[in-house]
Amino acid sequence: MIVASWTLDTNDNGRIDRIRVQVKPGAALNNAFSGFVATVDGYTVSGYLLVGGDVFDITIVEGTQEDSSAAPKWQVLSNSTLGSGGSLVESNVGTTIRAYVPADGARPVITFTSTALARTRRMCTSPSSCTKTPPRALP
Repeated sequence: MIVASWTLDTNDNGRIDRIRVQVKPGAALNNAFSGFVATVDGYTVSGYLLVGGDVFDITIVEGTQEDSSAAPKWQVLSNSTLGSGGSLVESNVGTTIRAYVPADGARPVITFTSTALARTRRMCTSPSSCTKTPPRALP
């Protein structure tokens, strides 16, 4: 039984790379992910990791844009191995769909800053188009 989930940005680059999942406290997950399949909306699942007795991670491929505030819906498509015969982590069965929205657990990261240096400015629309502009006279 899943009780909570939250996003993580484990390398602090502003892009989520995991969804951490907490099952029933005190449960003993068996680290058997061979029959476990989860999906995360908008991301590619790259694997699963047991973090503690009752906590596991769904690892995802980072997106190309900063998304530390994203909370993508996720669900377990099938589970025949994780837990005790798959009973601790419920999966979708027939028309019963269990979808989860993780809490925002990824810290915000500053990924862009702008600084004015002295009185010379550079105008850039792409890395190869930087040009110097003369300083403006101050009033």
